[in-house]
Amino acid sequence: MKEYFGFDGYFINQDTSINPEFINNSIFMNYSWNSPDGWNNGDSTNQVYIKKSVEEAKRRGIDPLKTVFSGIEAGMGNFGGTHNSTRNMDVILDPGTGNPLTAIASLGGNFVQHALDENLGDPSKNLRGDDDQQWMIAERERMWY
Repeated sequence: MKEYFGFDGYFINQDTSINPEFINNSIFMNYSWNSPDGWNNGDSTNQVYIKKSVEEAKRRGIDPLKTVFSGIEAGMGNFGGTHNSTRNMDVILDPGTGNPLTAIASLGGNFVQHALDENLGDPSKNLRGDDDQQWMIAERERMWY
C-alpha cells in the first residue's frame, strides 16, 4: 500500500501494540516520549523513551535524526507552551551538546494561521483571511519554526 500510493511511511498510533518487525524505516513517537506512564499523563525529564527509540533506529541502520520523530503538540498550547510535550522539549536534546537526539514533529503547527484572530482577542475579525494581514502569519511561522 505504501508503494502503490507513494506514502513516505506509516503512522503507527503509539496507543496500540505493534510487532516491531512491521516498523520499516521510521519511528514516530506521539507525545508519550516524556510521560512517565506512557499515556501523556504528567511530565518527565527522563530520556528513556527517546534513547530507546534512538537505539532501535541505529540497530536497524537508520539515522534517528532523519527517521525518529518526537511529536510535540503545538496547537493545544500555541506559543504558551502549556502542553507537556512543548514544556519539556529539552528532553529531546543531548545534555552534553544541546543538539536534538531525534527529529521533531510539530503537530498542530497550523495554529500560526488559524488561531491568529483568537490570539489577538477577536475571533470574528478573520484577519487570517485578509491578504493585507498575511505578514502576521508569516511572522508567526518564523517565530514558531
